[in-house]
Amino acid sequence: MKHHPFPSSASPAVRLASFAAIALGLSIVFIVAGCGSASTSLVSPTANKCQISVTGFTGTFGPSGGNGSATIATSRDCSWTASADSPWITFPSPAQGQGEGTLGFDVSANQVAAARSGAITVNGQKLTVTQDAAPCRFQISPQSQHATAGGTSGTVTVSTIDGCAWSASSAAPWLTIVGGGRGTGTASFAYNVAGNAGGERTGSISVAGLGFAVQQDAAAAPAPTPVPDPIPVPTPTPTPTPTPAPPPTPTPTPTPTCTYLVSPTTLTFDAVAGAATVQVTTATGCTWQATSSASWLTLSASSGSGAGTVTVSAAENTGAARSGSVTIAGQAVAVDQAAPAPPPPPPPSTVTLNGTAFNVSGRCPSLSFVISGTTVTTSSSTTFVGGPCKNLDNGSLLTVDGTVNASGTVDAIRVTFQKGH
Repeated sequence: MKHHPFPSSASPAVRLASFAAIALGLSIVFIVAGCGSASTSLVSPTANKCQISVTGFTGTFGPSGGNGSATIATSRDCSWTASADSPWITFPSPAQGQGEGTLGFDVSANQVAAARSGAITVNGQKLTVTQDAAPCRFQISPQSQHATAGGTSGTVTVSTIDGCAWSASSAAPWLTIVGGGRGTGTASFAYNVAGNAGGERTGSISVAGLGFAVQQDAAAAPAPTPVPDPIPVPTPTPTPTPTPAPPPTPTPTPTPTCTYLVSPTTLTFDAVAGAATVQVTTATGCTWQATSSASWLTLSASSGSGAGTVTVSAAENTGAARSGSVTIAGQAVAVDQAAPAPPPPPPPSTVTLNGTAFNVSGRCPSLSFVISGTTVTTSSSTTFVGGPCKNLDNGSLLTVDGTVNASGTVDAIRVTFQKGH
């Protein structure tokens, strides 16, 4: 025997409404009264009807973070709610809605040199969000040291974000690093300057692509050895003769004290190839060297004597922003180069939509409605043809010409009421 989903005593109208409700996935409650009459109540949509689909989801971000969005598509009677499993993913407004809508979210900047991943869940559907690691940038303090001839020791602090590894090395045998000179994140390393038995000298420690310059005084000149007075020998007194005056003793030329001034100590380049000049100021006869720590930085000279200039050239940068340094006359010159500008966004595409408007909200001239599954917004620049803005309501038959936004919604250029509206 077949079982009907409604009482056998129900009227044909009730039976027809019941079949329609079942076809739409709605729950049905029958109330049977006396004398063979019956009534039917329709309640909320079933779970099978309230399925959602997500389009236009932006899930990949650079280290600086940004704004993302996703378009939620579902039946107009169905509600949805979104949540995030990571504190760096937040929602600027309530993450919920009913029917078709747009979910917006923010991704904060990544402060660690490691990529990370999180997720947004909408009614049980998981959307993965990934973010690139923060770039490693380094600073050292101090940037130089002056040592006496007797030698000294000290420490250098390397400042950077967590996860960025660095190492230090010295090319001068009298300038040594204590304990390996390696670290991750902000940390310090120690160094020793040996005693100097010769002339003034300069050296440097290379750390994280930067130069730590050391200048050491020359050793003090030894005291002269005293000469004993000769034993006098008596001699006969000669007949005095005029003694010519001795020639003047030439004054020795003093050895210059070599101190160096380098200007500027920081250089900044755009992404395109460029060059800049660094001025070296010192006394005549004082020699100096120039070296680069990065392959994309080249120098016009590797050494010089007295005052002079060095041209620093940076190759074109086709990737992320980068930093390097050059060491001139024992002093570090920091160099930063910007990343290339992103390409301009593509021009907006145009679209024509035909259909019935629903979910109409707002006030003229700024309205929002859905047509053919797409959210459309109007503004004061929208032209209405075949009727005024106030005639637009749920059920209006329309033709919409407009431009598509990055979020997938359409800005209406012209709204035409079809015949009969």
